[in-house]
Order: sequence, then structure tokens, then C-alpha cells
Amino acid sequence: AALKQVPMCEDNPFEAVKTNILGTQNIIDLALDFNVEKVIAISTDKAVNPTGIMGASKLMAEKLILASYHYQGGKQTKFACVRFGNVLGSAGSILPLLKNQIKDKNYVTITNHKMTRFVMSISQAVELVLNASSLMRGQEVFVLKMPAVTLDDLIRAAIKIYAPLHHKRPSDIKIKTVGLRIGERHHERLLSDSETEKALETKNMYILTPTEKAWSREYQRQYLGAKKIADDKNFSSQYAPNLSRGEIINLIKEVDADFAKK
Repeated sequence: AALKQVPMCEDNPFEAVKTNILGTQNIIDLALDFNVEKVIAISTDKAVNPTGIMGASKLMAEKLILASYHYQGGKQTKFACVRFGNVLGSAGSILPLLKNQIKDKNYVTITNHKMTRFVMSISQAVELVLNASSLMRGQEVFVLKMPAVTLDDLIRAAIKIYAPLHHKRPSDIKIKTVGLRIGERHHERLLSDSETEKALETKNMYILTPTEKAWSREYQRQYLGAKKIADDKNFSSQYAPNLSRGEIINLIKEVDADFAKK
């Protein structure tokens, strides 16, 4: 469980601490007590250089997971993290909000047209967790290489899909700019500057490897096809490859199809 919405954490900082930080420590302690084989913590790109309470609390959760190596004694439990971007279609994500606004109102709200975000589907998020569980040896952070979208493109694609479902024309739906919320930023990053030197990359993900004190460099080379990062521009949603509006439409349809199967 986690508090993962920026406004909710800004309005309820003590709840964010109790859930995202103390809750993570509870999981670590219980996993060690009961010799759980593997624990994977779900983190967020907002934990990179955090500007708000949600990101800061998730960064602290990451630090607790990664530091568990130093006090687990003889226990064999392995801990690792995965960092997600915005999982479209998940509870509290933007798509359900847009659906409701289009259905109940003749406008949708946008914080900033030029804002960019990393996006992924629920199935991609699940695949990342499963891949991490297979690869992990403990104390890694796995980050999926995700495309980015501008918020303007995402919202216009959603209007094109959802307006006809409610017998409305896309041109009937207005877009209202409401400005950035507290704790938000224009662009997200997958890795911080201090992490890039220690990270490896494969075709599909970045892997922030443990310190040499925990694992040897020989271990780091065991990841099939992993190598030192060649270009760090894609770490920022501002410079990462952007999905076209047509690709966004296809992604939204894929997300809705996955949700319908539930």
C-alpha cells in the first residue's frame, strides 16, 4: 500500500510518513522475521530529486529498502526497488479523472500544456516487476525505459477517444488551465545525476546497482547485455522520446482493453 497522489500527500504529510516510510519499515521487519524470499518495493520517478512530500517519502522508502542489507544479519531475504512513471489506468491516475470530467462536464482541466511525463501501461508495470524479481540479487533499483508524453497531447488524445463514448464531439470539450499543483514539477527524471555513474542499462531498463561494499563488480557484469549508460538525456521526460498523438491513442486503448478484462 502507498499514498501515491501528490495533492493527497501535500495535504496529509503525516499520513504519507506513516504509510510510505513507516509502512515500508514494517514490511522490511516482517519480511526478515518470516524469512520472505524476495521483497520488491514499488517506487516512482518522483523520488528522483524530489520537490514534494510524495516524492520525498518514496525516496525515503527506497533508502530503507536499499539499507536493509546492512542490518539483516544472517537472514536471506532479498530486497529491491522498481521505479515507475505514470501508470495509465491505475487508481488515481489521470485517465479516470479525464473520463469523469468528459462524462459529467464539458471541459477537462490541465495543469500546464508543456508539462511532460513518463507513461506506461499496467501490463508494462507488471512486466517490470516480474523481470526485476527474476534478475534481482538484492539492493538494486530497476527502472523501465519509458517514452514520454506532453500533457497537452495526452489530454487531446483522451478527449478524442472518450468524448464520442458519451455522445459528445471532441470539439465540445474545452480545456481549462489550472496551473501546477503544490509539489509538482514540469518534467520528471528517471535517475539523479549522482546515480548515473553507478547505473547500468539493458535494452529495456536501467539498473542502479548496489555499492561495491555489498556486491562486487563481477556481479554487476552478470546482467545479460548490461553496460554503462551511454546517453543521459533520456533520463528526463523533457528530452526522452515522445509518443505521437496516434501512439498515445493506441496506448490509451490498450490500457482500457486491459482494464476491461478485469
